Amino acid sequence: RQAVTVVAGILWLAAVLQTPFPPVIGAVGPLVGTTVAFGRWRGTPLAETLIPAVRLEILRRTGRPRWARPALLGTPGREPLPKALDGLEAIEVPVPWIAGRTTGMSVIRDRSTGTVTGVLRVRGRGFPLASSAEQELILGGWGSALSPFARERCAVSRIVWQEWAHPVGAGRHQDFLVQSGTRDRHTPAAEDYLALVDQQAPATVAHEVLVSVTVDQARIHTRRTSTSRLAGAIDVLGDELRLLGSRLEAAGLVVEGPLNPPELATAIRLRSDPTRTAQLETLGRSLAAAAGRGGVEWGPMTVEADWGHVRVDGSIHRTYRVASWPQLPVPTDWLGPLLTDARAPRTVTVVMAPVPMSRAAR
Repeated sequence: RQAVTVVAGILWLAAVLQTPFPPVIGAVGPLVGTTVAFGRWRGTPLAETLIPAVRLEILRRTGRPRWARPALLGTPGREPLPKALDGLEAIEVPVPWIAGRTTGMSVIRDRSTGTVTGVLRVRGRGFPLASSAEQELILGGWGSALSPFARERCAVSRIVWQEWAHPVGAGRHQDFLVQSGTRDRHTPAAEDYLALVDQQAPATVAHEVLVSVTVDQARIHTRRTSTSRLAGAIDVLGDELRLLGSRLEAAGLVVEGPLNPPELATAIRLRSDPTRTAQLETLGRSLAAAAGRGGVEWGPMTVEADWGHVRVDGSIHRTYRVASWPQLPVPTDWLGPLLTDARAPRTVTVVMAPVPMSRAAR
């Protein structure tokens, strides 16, 4: 992007010099091109923000800054999605390595990039309470689970872990206290306990970690199999998820298996609009959910983009990008303040692309 703007400015200068216009007009081209190529706005390179800003301004001028689902009940065929999610499709495939499962694994197919993605739900076991030596061992196990992806001719193109934290309060615990009769007790110990629960309710946070694996169809060799490239990529994805789950369990983590379509739809809906928590809990107790069948309409209803935020249904989102990682050694829990502080619903996402060992050594 930087080279394009600089070259465009030089070409503008060359074209103006061939005309009777003053050379000052031609000098504007290299000046603007250099400014866009190397300039920054709020710490972000203009070469990255200029095109999205122009596109957003055009949408504002034409009165189309908001996307809405065409029909509440959906449309036949592929689910309607906003521009940012165009080309994505959720499909269900069987999970042969999990016996007795009635629902299959949900796979997100990206038609534009030719990739398929599966998601695992992972939980840790007391990392904040462990000693420094134990934390080092846990991180070593996490690294050992990731290192096999750096092999030669690996079909996995991306591994992502996403930690979602949101305040939950003490509503369920309050219901338990009412049912157990603790609320009706007027002893000093009960009153002190109730005051402690009310005090800690705003700081009660729930954490959920999802690990997704993406397989590139272009890296699948269809000559070794009689199936299509898409079917081969889905088979490879299932094997990679199964092996990754085994390595994570060996590292001391709890893996709950790949998400099925209702679980993935619920996760995406809650992250895009946390205000729908009560509604999704009701849907989770429905007859379709109890039977293991449910709709896979995971897309939003409305999306409205602005320069500083984006509104998805009833929630407003703002994204911050980490520009660089620490260049010096850090303790094992250096991300603790970021991951534990959640006064509002917050998501931390880390995207990793495996590099073969031969190329990484060079």
